[in-house]
Parts: sequence; C-alpha cells; structure tokens
Amino acid sequence: MCVTHFLPVFLLTKVQKIRDEVHELDKKTRMMAGILNKLHSTPPDQSASFPAWGALHLNVEPRPVTPLLDSVRPIIQSCKKNSSALAEIIPPNQFWRWKEMWSISLRNAIYSAALVEYMTTRTLLSLEQVGATLGSELSVSM
Repeated sequence: MCVTHFLPVFLLTKVQKIRDEVHELDKKTRMMAGILNKLHSTPPDQSASFPAWGALHLNVEPRPVTPLLDSVRPIIQSCKKNSSALAEIIPPNQFWRWKEMWSISLRNAIYSAALVEYMTTRTLLSLEQVGATLGSELSVSM
C-alpha cells in the first residue's frame, strides 16, 4: 500500500502540485542536459567560447558561442516559472520536509546554468547570479 493513502486530502493535493512542478522542471533539466551533452561531439571549428582542453594554460582567444549554448538559455530562463511555483506551494518553514522531491532537478538546472556561463565567459556563477537566473531571491550573509 502506498504511503499517500494515509495522508489527508489537503496534503495529497499539495503533494500532487509539488510533483507536477518537479516533473516539469525535470523535463527541462533533461532537455538541457541532452543539448549540453552535444558539446562533447561538437567539432573544434564550431565549439563554444572555450579553447581546446589542452590549451587551457595558453592564452588562447575564445571562439564565438555556439548555437548549442544559445539554445539552452531560454530553457534556463523558463525554469524561473517552476521555481517560483514551488516557492509558492511550499509552506513557510517546511522547505526541509519537501526538498528531496526537487533537489536533483534543481541541482541539474544549476549545473546547466553554471556550465553555460562558464563556457561563455570562463567565470562561475555566484549564488546571487544563480538566484537571479533561476528565479529566487537569495541573500548570503557571511
């Protein structure tokens, strides 16, 4: 018997809403991963703004950004809708209760955003940039 049979009806609808948003986010992250995996098979004359892996230590001028990276950017931007919806669905102070449902999808979306940024500018995304890219107001205090 499934555990959801023992949950109250209002909680079942919340769980289903979370699952629906996670499913949509997961579809987008799989699509991004499939597109970004093509970077491995892109010929050098069409590769991203990154020199050959062996030439990292050399001061080589980067090549233009490929259409592969450009095709991933709109998908990354569309993840804002899903992260905003999840933020609305999750009750205040219950993040830890539900986080396992979307943590892998969110990690994959962050990885895709970071890879696109790195392949384009050779810099990593800060936590604030990730929040802006994926639609979350983040503040870090150290």
